Formats: sequence, C-alpha cells, structure tokens
Amino acid sequence: MTQNPYPTLLAGLAMAALASMALADTPAPEVLVRYGDTITITSADVAAALRGLPAHVREQARSNPKTATQLLEIILVNRVLAKEARELGIDRQPEVVAELHQVDEKALAIRRMEALDASLAIPDYAKAAQEQYQVNKAKYLEPEQIEAAHVLVATSNEHSEAEALKLAQEVRAKALAGTDFAELAKEYSADLGSKSKGGDLGFFGRGRMVKPFEEAAFALPEIGAISEPVKTSFGYHVIKLLARKPGRQRSFDEVKDSIIDPMRAQFTNAEHARFLSKIRNSPDIKMDTAAIDRAIGVAADTTAAPATQATPSAAKP
Repeated sequence: MTQNPYPTLLAGLAMAALASMALADTPAPEVLVRYGDTITITSADVAAALRGLPAHVREQARSNPKTATQLLEIILVNRVLAKEARELGIDRQPEVVAELHQVDEKALAIRRMEALDASLAIPDYAKAAQEQYQVNKAKYLEPEQIEAAHVLVATSNEHSEAEALKLAQEVRAKALAGTDFAELAKEYSADLGSKSKGGDLGFFGRGRMVKPFEEAAFALPEIGAISEPVKTSFGYHVIKLLARKPGRQRSFDEVKDSIIDPMRAQFTNAEHARFLSKIRNSPDIKMDTAAIDRAIGVAADTTAAPATQATPSAAKP
C-alpha cells in the first residue's frame, strides 16, 4: 500500500465518504475503491470501521486526509487477506469459526448496549449542576495571566556571573533607550526556545516559571515595563511585560457541560452495571469448573509448581 500511485485520489475518496456520512440523510452505499474485479470498499464499510474507533480518532479521520487514507488502506488490506483466507479454506477451520463467532457476538453486544443507552431516560442535571457550581465557584476561577518577553544572559563558560550581570544591564539600558526588545532578544538571548520569537514566552499564570522570574514578571507595573536583571539558575533575565489578563470567574454556561457530563456518565455507568449484573448473577448460569480448567489449559499447565505432600502440621484432623 505504500506504493499506491494515487494517494491524493484515495484521500479525496475517503474524505468525501466521511463527509457524506455526516449528513442526516445518508445516501445508499457508494463504491469508493475497487481491487481487481471482485473486491470493493464502500462508504458503508468505512462507516462500520469508524464506529469501532475511539471518538477522537473518528474526528481525526474526518478532518485529516492522511488518517482517512490509512483507514481505507487497512480496510482494503484486511479484505484482500480475508478473501485469500477463504480461498484457502481457513475460514472453515474449527478454531477460526469460533473466533469469527466471537467477533460477531462482540459487535452485536456493542450494538445492544448502544440500544440500551438510547432507551435510558437520563435525568435533567441542570439544577444539580448549578448547585455544584455555586458550592465550588472557586474551582472555576481563571487566574491572572501575563504575557512577557525576556532576554536570557546565561552564566556559563562564555560568561562569568559578573560578566552576565553586566551584559544583562547593558541589554536593559538599550531597551530603555528605545532599542526594539525583540531584536535585543534575537541578538543576545541564550533561550533558544524564545529568541526567534523576539523573546516572547506567550501567556502564563503563576506556578509556570521559576519563582524569581515569576515574582519579577508579575510585579511589573504596566504594559511595556522592563525589569531589572533577575537572577535564576539559568542566568540573568531582562523581562518585558507585553500584556495582562486579569483573573475572572468563569460563568455557569461556560462550565456546565464539564459538570453535567460526569453526572450523565455516572448515571449511564450505573445503568450498565445494573443491566449486566442480571446476566452475570443469573441463577441460570451453570458452570462446569473441571471443563473450564481443561478449556483454558489449567490442568495441562506445565509451568505450575509440582504438588507437595502435606506435612503433619498442615493436615486437617
């Protein structure tokens, strides 16, 4: 499949199929790929494959042509191999018949649980969520954030501590005199992660940076203010405040889904447990433990420790 000469076409077919499945009225299955005269892959095949994937992978497949193409390749390879297996009679081998039966039952079991979910009368948790929000409002506070840029003059073999401090003071003096701070960062900063961005570190809250840096950055009084050189384990920093976002209380509407979703999940999981417990605890279950041991190989396990003769102290009266 890596030699496929038409990856763009295959990706286009995949994306078109995935897009059509998002419509409310799904059209009749459409042939997406042909392999020889006997093998085809349809939009229904892709839909079935998608249902077996985690939600985040499904979304990725719908938006990423590479992932969509990989999905089609997997379906095609499996279909070709399965056809060859049938031609070799592998599908009629007793152990394979049993495996296929397990696959069928697993798929049907998943659909049965989906039908159960669809039948559940999930309570309205809006009031409970509102109460939880009021009790835990502090949990939904967005802390203050600032955006800052810095020039790091590292203490290293290149600069002694005194030399690094002197250079940091010179950088600050140039910034105060009007030299563009971003250009100073590109020229002098030892922070390879930010120097190409003019020293910009983006927005950050408390607890993200080392303590001396954090305290100096958050103490800057106004946008554009430039700090004295700040000593950390990395060297000396000259910090410029670029922006400030004050802390705020997130509204209930902003966070209600994050409160309600766990409540709904807890209810659904409880219903699943109740439903499945009727099967697991049914009086109709009759177990032949000796036969089970034989089936899973316990009786023939040669790795088990050999039985030892009971000692008098271990014998029961």
